Amino acid sequence: MKKRRDITIDVMKGILILLVVLAHAQGPGHRWIYLFHMAVFFMISGYLFGDHYEINVTQFIKRKIMSLYLPYVACNMLYLVWFLCTPVFFEREMCQRTVSGLLYEIIKIFLFRGRCSMSGATWFLAVLFVVNVLYVFVRIAIGKMIQSEKKRYLLITLSAIASLVVGYIFYVLDINVFQVGTICSSYSAFHLGNIVRKTAVNNKLEQNKHHYTGLAILAGGGTLILLKVSDIEIRLITNTIINPIYYSLGMIFGWIIVRYAAIFLDKYRFSRNTFSYLGRHSLIILCAHFAAFRIVAAIQCVYFNLPMSNVSSFPVVKVEGLWWLAYLAVGIGIPLLFNHLFMAIKERILKLE
Repeated sequence: MKKRRDITIDVMKGILILLVVLAHAQGPGHRWIYLFHMAVFFMISGYLFGDHYEINVTQFIKRKIMSLYLPYVACNMLYLVWFLCTPVFFEREMCQRTVSGLLYEIIKIFLFRGRCSMSGATWFLAVLFVVNVLYVFVRIAIGKMIQSEKKRYLLITLSAIASLVVGYIFYVLDINVFQVGTICSSYSAFHLGNIVRKTAVNNKLEQNKHHYTGLAILAGGGTLILLKVSDIEIRLITNTIINPIYYSLGMIFGWIIVRYAAIFLDKYRFSRNTFSYLGRHSLIILCAHFAAFRIVAAIQCVYFNLPMSNVSSFPVVKVEGLWWLAYLAVGIGIPLLFNHLFMAIKERILKLE
């Protein structure tokens, strides 16, 4: 029997991908968004993981290769081709346009070590792949050693706490070789999402509208307090997590806020359809929004008479005003348009066959 899709989760992903593009566009509240946006994405993945200890590892890894590794490779290879064809868009890139330099970049891509500025957001796919594989092996190993369900889960939770501590140590030491620190910090967020799934079965808080509204207001206030406490942005890509408590509170508050917003939006057909659509297409938006930003950057260079080399400014050309709205619009719209055209062409090809 096919598992029914959780529309509320799709709406949550839609809200989050909108916040991701808004933050990268340097829109209002981007520091607030950085408190939780990527951590909650990892929590959603952990939430969807399930509670099984016995799993076909080969099939599991194959699925993750299809859903995470191949999109990562395809995206980065496409940007590498673009890098060769239009140097002006990659004025600040360090890759050498030589045979050996390109071969080196290709090898890096297949080893999850690629990424130019345009494909910078694909770090999430690489880290999520590793976190998934690591998490499933930890669960299987613990499941074979311990029979008690409660003791199993307690030990897995301890592994998540330990990974959070290790991630913080890497942050303090300013070391993130092969993104090990990011993987550790993200692993803890992944498991926290799984904890939310397990406790949500017996938790009727969401069903009580008044209680959950109050909790969401408290979570919103909590994030504002966190902003006052530190001027440093949380950035999982560089494992900048400030400290374990700050990081953990940020993602817990973020989950509550986004979950509450998703439950509210899910009540109305238009908002439910809009945000669930964004959520279902969050992968293409994540991979392509930086490239789409170049359209606005080119317009700004012409409008403000700036050198065209500024088109490669990352993530945006810094100009005051409401330009972030234009970046937000193209960052969402162009990837969706590209996806629509791709699917239409694919459908035509299949019909011809």
